Amino acid sequence: MIRLALAIQMILCSLFLAGQDTFVLKNDSIMSTTGKKVLFSKNTYVILNKNKEVVEGILEKDTYLWTGRRLVLFEAGHEVIFNEEGNLISGWLAERTPLWTAKQYFNFNNNAKTVFNDDGVVISGQLSRDQELNIRGQNILFQRAELIVFNDSGGVVEGTIAHREQLRNTRGKTKGYKAGSHLKFNENYEVIEEKRQRRNKTENKELIK
Repeated sequence: MIRLALAIQMILCSLFLAGQDTFVLKNDSIMSTTGKKVLFSKNTYVILNKNKEVVEGILEKDTYLWTGRRLVLFEAGHEVIFNEEGNLISGWLAERTPLWTAKQYFNFNNNAKTVFNDDGVVISGQLSRDQELNIRGQNILFQRAELIVFNDSGGVVEGTIAHREQLRNTRGKTKGYKAGSHLKFNENYEVIEEKRQRRNKTENKELIK
């Protein structure tokens, strides 16, 4: 579901950006977004909507921007993306920051890309410390400083486990996954097992040669 949600988010973002103007800035420039005026870096691009407001660009300095839920400090030198309401939906945190998912809040890492939905809750980022999260009734410890992705209900759908864990997978089996495994979960919080492609006899013969 989160893959679908992220895909829809990207499609909507693409539709929002479609037909808009892209410019390369010759100088550092203070330009209007839908929400406020922001300083963008020279020799980088900005994308403008039909109202000539910036919807995507590179920050020249650390800047507080509204996510739809609170002001957050975002890091200079990285891309920021805004939605139609002028709320930031993607940027790099400039400091460790407590932020809400749809279920609860966690401390998220600075110097890491963080993505928000239109309600201003985090859907992907990096935890600043190892964190126990519930998967099918089990408290599973997820590693800090690794990509973690949440669904619209605040459940984990992708992350890196800190310890070896026994988890149910999409093949209907309980399997041991070693510490450091980056796992993806379906809507039932089962580990998604990628299907292995079987080599045909001709391919096997080629490998033996």
